[in-house]
Amino acid sequence: MGVQSNGATRLALAALAILLVAAPARGDDWPQFRGPNCAGVAASAHPLPTTFSATHNVRWSAKLGDGIGSPVVAAGRVFVAAVTGEQTVSVLAFAAATGQPLWRRDFATGPLAEIHKTNSHASTTPAADAERVYCYFSTLGLMALDAATGRDVWRYAMPTPFFVFKWGPGMSPVLCGDLVVMCQDDDLFPAIHAVEKATGRLRWRDDRLDMAVNYSHPVVCRAGGREDLVVAGTGLLVGYDPATGRRRWHARVLLRNTKTTPVVVDDVIYVSAQSGGIANQWIVSVDRAPTGNQDNKLDRAEIQAFVGAQQVPAAFFERTFGRGDVNRDGFLEGRELDLAFLHPDNFAGADYTARGENAAEQMIVAVR
Repeated sequence: MGVQSNGATRLALAALAILLVAAPARGDDWPQFRGPNCAGVAASAHPLPTTFSATHNVRWSAKLGDGIGSPVVAAGRVFVAAVTGEQTVSVLAFAAATGQPLWRRDFATGPLAEIHKTNSHASTTPAADAERVYCYFSTLGLMALDAATGRDVWRYAMPTPFFVFKWGPGMSPVLCGDLVVMCQDDDLFPAIHAVEKATGRLRWRDDRLDMAVNYSHPVVCRAGGREDLVVAGTGLLVGYDPATGRRRWHARVLLRNTKTTPVVVDDVIYVSAQSGGIANQWIVSVDRAPTGNQDNKLDRAEIQAFVGAQQVPAAFFERTFGRGDVNRDGFLEGRELDLAFLHPDNFAGADYTARGENAAEQMIVAVR
């Protein structure tokens, strides 16, 4: 993909809005996606700007590349990622008070999969502390760079995610004690990884094969003298032991896909959810597409035609048709769609009988 000016504008404005808060004598850190505990709440005593534009109330600005990730602020530095070439992603650092460029690192991405026009290959928000900045990129995995110099500290390899509907990656690393936590619920390798901030060594991983695609970030909930790492996903809100990755509890309260991140207030976890039934999603998106044959069923060729030039991994077909194609005729139809595309032990949302608006659900839940 090429560098797109509209993405650069969105990303630059996001940086400037935060910089107005971070610059005075130093403001509070904003160390990850949506700030502390992914809550989207600024606790700083400095007043937030209520009016701003590309020119009004701007302390400084910097030209970036394409991207929809956000900048983060830690220890007086601002970090942000952007696509700066056809197969190049960059991580940039600035002085929060002045906008002075501190360093820039460019990384070759290799070939990139087609993604939806509303997404970007720089969709991830870094996480940062005073020592390191932690970045994720779909073809490079998770990495830590020295916050002062930009030099490599460590890299943690992760599978390149696959998204059959071309939504593309959109998850960001979050900080939890001495860990960097990365949850990537894609169509092939859904998992949550917890690695040590200092070394990049894997502390634990949970393979979330009971999940469909989700874009929900882990948050910390402290209740009853205990700390849980809470992650929303298909059908389930899951509480992990941060030290071991063991699933301590789950609440079966959610829908097929969760794209929102929970918010914790005291000991209550709030989650908003909106999703449609899995069978309806596949029929509407693939069978009704220009490449589809509009017969209310799917075979491998029709799915491959929808995906396009990127080869659908054999493992995806093995998993989905292996459990869904009950009569072994090579097609998925009716209830077979539900069986193929959601784990049999974790079905969520409307079933195959619901179509159109009847397949859509939305709600807000609170879990204590």
